[in-house]
Amino acid sequence: MESNQATPESLRETSALNWGALGLTGIWLLRNGFLFSLVLYLVALRYFWPAAILISFLFFFKGSAWSWGNGRRWKDIEEFADSQYFFNFIGKILLGFQLAFAIAALYLWLTPAPTH
Repeated sequence: MESNQATPESLRETSALNWGALGLTGIWLLRNGFLFSLVLYLVALRYFWPAAILISFLFFFKGSAWSWGNGRRWKDIEEFADSQYFFNFIGKILLGFQLAFAIAALYLWLTPAPTH
């Protein structure tokens, strides 16, 4: 069977949201063979960060399908699913830390400084 042939299992795996691509965009792009996208992401991160956030969300929604079809070549759907599972797990943890940090920073920014 061709490695990237559409099967019900591959369609289910590739239609899922990709938390790893959202939380670990740079590393995920490198690991999945999107080198040109990685360069664009790093340039956007340096010079225009809102574009980097858009790239992260783009790969969050479409990254699994693109990785299965166009990125790194996978031996089979199990190898693909294992790799994506690992990135999704770590991505969710890092997003949780990022969200907690953002909430704490917002709280500290909005809390008035004590006056003596």
